Amino acid sequence: MEIERLTDEIIERVLGAALAQRPPVPIGAMAPDGWFMEPPASLPVADELVLRGETALELAVPEDRARIVAGWAKARAVGGSHVQVRLLEDPTTPVVMQFIDARHLHGVFVVAILPESGSVAADGSADGVVLAPRYCWLRRDGLAYIIEADAASELMFGWSAAAMVGQKSIDFIHADDHDRAIDNWLEMLSRPGQSSRWRARYLTNDGSSRWVEITNHNRLEDPEHGDVLTEILDVGDEMAMHEALRASEELFRELTHALPVGVLQVDQAEQSVFANERLTEIVGGRRIESLDDWRACLVSDDAASFDAVLDVGNTSDLELRLRQTDANAASVCHVSLRRLQESGGQGLLLCVTDVTESANLRDELEIRATFDALTGCHNRSSTLRQLAQLLRSPDGPGAGVVFIDLDRFKPINDQMGHAAGDAILVLVAERLSACTRARDIVGRLGGDEFVVLSPGTGGGDLARLARRVQRTLDESAVLGTSQVPMSASVGVAEGRSGDSPEAVLAAADAAMYRAKRVRNAAAN
Repeated sequence: MEIERLTDEIIERVLGAALAQRPPVPIGAMAPDGWFMEPPASLPVADELVLRGETALELAVPEDRARIVAGWAKARAVGGSHVQVRLLEDPTTPVVMQFIDARHLHGVFVVAILPESGSVAADGSADGVVLAPRYCWLRRDGLAYIIEADAASELMFGWSAAAMVGQKSIDFIHADDHDRAIDNWLEMLSRPGQSSRWRARYLTNDGSSRWVEITNHNRLEDPEHGDVLTEILDVGDEMAMHEALRASEELFRELTHALPVGVLQVDQAEQSVFANERLTEIVGGRRIESLDDWRACLVSDDAASFDAVLDVGNTSDLELRLRQTDANAASVCHVSLRRLQESGGQGLLLCVTDVTESANLRDELEIRATFDALTGCHNRSSTLRQLAQLLRSPDGPGAGVVFIDLDRFKPINDQMGHAAGDAILVLVAERLSACTRARDIVGRLGGDEFVVLSPGTGGGDLARLARRVQRTLDESAVLGTSQVPMSASVGVAEGRSGDSPEAVLAAADAAMYRAKRVRNAAAN
């Protein structure tokens, strides 16, 4: 249920009660961001009682700082709150840290350190000043009947001491907690002279309930007491914080199960804290119980890349390949990696998306943009890019260029059909790949024009390469039952670092046409 914001009148009475404490209590002024600041002149606080430092968090033991955060958030939301904490200077004595939104009076939030018995409520009840302490005690007999209740119990729960004495204490406990109440009582009775502690919801006189921490001291066999002393501490703020955290975690889990993205959270020991069902689907049904299990899903090279990224920073995005299994084909995933700060170290959050289809499409488009669909050679634009790269570096080796044009290709298309012409072009590509080195680049510029780029080749080596290409392509081809004569005209040019790729290609083209004219003249 949403709590309404306190009225200015209630806030002023609460602040007045805190300032009127006797003896005076430490008071601090806080900015809206939670940092301590010098109290304004309008706030009557003796200098020796002013709380100074950075924030209220540094005053308390680490275990109680979450309560301070919850109390501060509540004060910002509704105008006031109080939480029980233990101060670093005296961790054995609980105190109440009271937050009051006094900005309309003094322009600041006020924090007061009050003794446990002097907590000041901010819930707007009848008197609006000293209300609902956070601690009380009861005395009970061996059958759990209440034989005495202190005055604070009436303020905490609204039941008068007369109404509680003579009743079984379970009558004041929420029905859902009865089984635990009985179990804890029986366990406590089995250990004379010992104490036990548990948590439950105590009913209040207005029909609501509040979470408390109950400490039972078994003094039944102590002749001086002969009772069970029950100390009750209000832990409502803490339980509300835990419930909010639990609800937040539940929402997180529901959301991550509904997402089309795989989610893996691991702790600082690289053990799985959470993995949703989608992640299991992406990795082909394999169980991911640690970061090593995740690494095992990756191909070895990408597992090494993943480990390298872990050492770089707090956030990374990368594309990784998954191993193929009987349950799934090889796939590609996009991984968004985020560091999570935890107590004692850093955890890790991975968001994994299956991008196999888009990766395959991208690769296909890249292939189409790079290679000729018929022959598998580099296409014209890719050939020019490769040549430009070879000529770009001032200290590079340059490249020899062999320009090839098939002779009498048009009659083959006209007489035998385009399928036969395509078969000849594929055969040419195969022969060129066979007679060149692995580092050489074979390209098809279009039609029946091919080119070979040979890095670092020139002079006599380039001439020998051209003759080898010439001999290879001058051999006849067999198409079905027909033997088709083949020949090619070849021209070469040397490209050096810094040359224009278009100019080098044009020079090789011109050399090829000179060679073609010479061959035609010799044939005639």
